[in-house]
Amino acid sequence: MSTSEKRTEQRAVIKFCAMSGMTPTDTWKFFNQKEGVHNCSRTLVFDWHKRFREGQTEITDSARSGRPGNDQRSIQDVKDVIAKDRRKSIYDIADTVGLCHGTVHMIVTKLFLNMNKVCARWVPRLLTDENKATRVDASRELLRRYDRNGERFLRRIITKDETWVNFYDPESKRESMVWQRPSSPPPPSLRKKAKT
Repeated sequence: MSTSEKRTEQRAVIKFCAMSGMTPTDTWKFFNQKEGVHNCSRTLVFDWHKRFREGQTEITDSARSGRPGNDQRSIQDVKDVIAKDRRKSIYDIADTVGLCHGTVHMIVTKLFLNMNKVCARWVPRLLTDENKATRVDASRELLRRYDRNGERFLRRIITKDETWVNFYDPESKRESMVWQRPSSPPPPSLRKKAKT
């Protein structure tokens, strides 16, 4: 006898007992009269007894559409969330798309997206486009002054060491982690921002 057939048989007996007016305790004792005949747990008997007393008539399992989270819509929802923010955790993604943690983890890491979470690569400083444009403008201005004044301009230049001071807390290694495919290079982290 298969597990499904055994469950159906147990539920049929529980339904008969419930409809006959037996209490859940009497039904459970009825099941356990002979060792190893039905082996039905007390919790299961009480749960199904209550269902039948409240009007449930079906003794078979409800039909399911398949394993949750493996449909294309769920996979696309997870992809969309990661595309918007690659730093989200599995728990955040699961809350956003309405799937369980295990299903989201399976979609992201194993069967469908084949992604893993990596730390960002630390770089000494990462200039923004605005920082780069400012440096180009400053260099051009120095060249114009040299063209106008020549050696006299160079004698007036004072050089010194630069000190970079950051007025923010750098992110931790965990905060810098992002989802990516194995073939992708690690993303750079904005550890220090250049000042203009």
